[in-house]
Amino acid sequence: MIASLLVATMLICGARWPGVLVAGALFTYQASVLSGYPGMTPIYTIIALTIAVWKARHALGRLVPSSLDITFALFLAVHCCSAAYAPSPPEAFAGLLRLGLAAGSMFLLGRLCALAVPPGRMAVEIAGGMMIFGAAFAGVFLLGSVGSATLRLQIDGATAVGTAQPFPLVLTAGFLAMVAALSQARPALFMISCVATLICLHASIVSGTRGIFVALAAGLMMIGWLGARQIRAWLAAALVILVVAAAVPMMPLVGGAEPFRAGLARLLVNFHQSGIMAADVSGVVRMEQLSMGLTLWADHPLLGVGLGGYSVLTGRDYPHNIFVEVAAESGAVGLALLSIHLATLAWFLSRFPGPAARLLLSGLLVACLVHMQFSYSLFMAKPLFLLTGIAASWSGMRRAAVPPVSGLPRTVFS
Repeated sequence: MIASLLVATMLICGARWPGVLVAGALFTYQASVLSGYPGMTPIYTIIALTIAVWKARHALGRLVPSSLDITFALFLAVHCCSAAYAPSPPEAFAGLLRLGLAAGSMFLLGRLCALAVPPGRMAVEIAGGMMIFGAAFAGVFLLGSVGSATLRLQIDGATAVGTAQPFPLVLTAGFLAMVAALSQARPALFMISCVATLICLHASIVSGTRGIFVALAAGLMMIGWLGARQIRAWLAAALVILVVAAAVPMMPLVGGAEPFRAGLARLLVNFHQSGIMAADVSGVVRMEQLSMGLTLWADHPLLGVGLGGYSVLTGRDYPHNIFVEVAAESGAVGLALLSIHLATLAWFLSRFPGPAARLLLSGLLVACLVHMQFSYSLFMAKPLFLLTGIAASWSGMRRAAVPPVSGLPRTVFS
């Protein structure tokens, strides 16, 4: 019930702040798992797209094609066309439908929402939506884990890995917001972002999902590299780290000590056996899945085995690495087109007008890409599709000589 109310609240807020619609799309899987209603994602997507079309109705004339549209369309077309020679037509058709709906709807949602608001304001809305609703879903997640001491938490049959997927992005946005608040001497914003970040950090630790922290570190490093000139007060980053370090010992008191200790054990202890570094069961399985995908690519290097072929030929759902998945199913051609698209997307994001949009979206891109090498299948890559839509929309506006106006001054992080 709480998860359903959160989804409804995101849609209501999205009618006022389109960036919240983008943020909300990242939580629909969480909401469907926590509410036990599998139809949550399509319902949210349809309503969110309707709201986005209405909000952007006066700016649809600025929907100009860009190079990102071309690179994204080429990659999807080639990868989807590989279904023609897949070993199982029914499996290929199911994968084609799943990927087409996910990629198309998320790309369109990002493109429409970016038309409705300027980059600086869009960044603030996305970050705010991710922090507030991320903390709310993390709270529901923690309630579901109370009393469980297993190293791999289960909520209604879904593992913690799936329900924790948005946390690296939420934490990336939260840390950036804390640094910005300290740099601007805005204590209220700092307290809100600090509380939201700590709740999500607690849930991330309880989930025991290592990929969250690897992705978070990558996203923060990208923000630090791009924002070295804007974020002059590095003391702010040090203060954020001190706040988190001081709060971590208190976290077990919030949601129960046993789940917290179990999560920490999986994060820190499971790689050690008799003092020797060793992979745990999950790590061994992931390596096997990667090896299977690379073997398929080696056997079919140019065009791959076809969409859905990995699952049919290996008996595994997906290799938990989107690059290996693409290489196995559409070969070197698909992998090359994906790499070209990602390079183009990164180039556009790193040159966005306004520091808020540039730092936030670049950090989110790096965090989501790193996380997708530990988990995810391609059709689950909603953050990537959303960011592509946002960047394509703004790059198209610049080509049309309609420069988007940043909602924040350049010194926002000074």
